[in-house]
Amino acid sequence: MHEYQAGNAISGTMESWLKNILPFTGIFILAFAPIICWGIFVSATAASGILTSDSPGLMLGAIPAIVITVLAYPLISAAIMHQVVAQRRGINVSLGESVSHTFRRFIPLMAVSFVSSIIIVVGFLFFFIPGVIFFCMFFVVTPVCVIEGTSFRNTLDRSMELTQGRRLAIFGTMILLVLVQFALQFVVGLVALVPLLGFIFAMFAHFGLLAVGPVAVAVVYDELCRDNETMAAHQLAANVPSASPQGF
Repeated sequence: MHEYQAGNAISGTMESWLKNILPFTGIFILAFAPIICWGIFVSATAASGILTSDSPGLMLGAIPAIVITVLAYPLISAAIMHQVVAQRRGINVSLGESVSHTFRRFIPLMAVSFVSSIIIVVGFLFFFIPGVIFFCMFFVVTPVCVIEGTSFRNTLDRSMELTQGRRLAIFGTMILLVLVQFALQFVVGLVALVPLLGFIFAMFAHFGLLAVGPVAVAVVYDELCRDNETMAAHQLAANVPSASPQGF
């Protein structure tokens, strides 16, 4: 029987992230494109003297860009999770198909993410420890919702079922992951000191690092499913048009 181990989750995360670093970086750049374009526009208008950077009109124009990015971020993150789990199970799915499938689950995804986040925040407000417990308890709600297509209540129940007895190990995984991300950020920061090219590399690298979190959640979810011997490969195959006949 497969046993969940933090080391396997971290190594699996790094393997999947490095394998997909270019497309995942690109899709996060697209997600943040409205804010990037708005920032370029503000800089250009301020430099030309047409408007000042603190002009009410420019500030108002930031709202649509922020809203689009805020809505796009969880969609892109969930699509990355769908893609990673499919790859780990040997299912041939393009990133575009993952985005399309995730979009069809957008409303239940936002609902379960919002409610679980509120529960976690409330838990942190009460002496911190309950927040950690809730965080680990609902750690895989996103892949459960997107891949298994469960209802709101069943998504929460399924996440609690998968993490039962493994929440301390999941917390340990997240501590290790944070340390890895700090190390990667440190390396990127050093490269950024190189004139011009270093800055450009660092800008793209920061978008690539955004994918580490979603990839980690996907890997943890897959490891937990293997641990429980209840992998939802048949649900994934049913929800993905181009899934292989074998379902893996």
